[in-house]
Amino acid sequence: MLLVQLAFDFGRRSTHRPAGRGGLVGSGCSLDVYIALGTAFFAWAMWSHPRLGRGFAISGILLAVLLLAFNLFSFPEPPGENNLIDLGPFVGLWYLAVTIQMWRSLSWVRQALAAF
Repeated sequence: MLLVQLAFDFGRRSTHRPAGRGGLVGSGCSLDVYIALGTAFFAWAMWSHPRLGRGFAISGILLAVLLLAFNLFSFPEPPGENNLIDLGPFVGLWYLAVTIQMWRSLSWVRQALAAF
């Protein structure tokens, strides 16, 4: 919420930006911060998982830290508008890879539940 409020304030003070655009940009940045933190914690929880493991954990944490850093560095503008890489699509691909690995692990889950 603080990021949205700061972006609204920046939008009001700016002379080169249309009125009201600052809040929209700030809400996008706050969503990216939320996604980055959620991705980092999700990846951290994968660290000792037998089917996801450290590869997914390290790559997820690295992507999350870079996403957070790029968004905070370029605030209130999105990273793509400040000649930085927009890492959102890469985070989405990471989530796709995690989902595929989870689908591949369904038989493993069934065997673990049957043994329980």
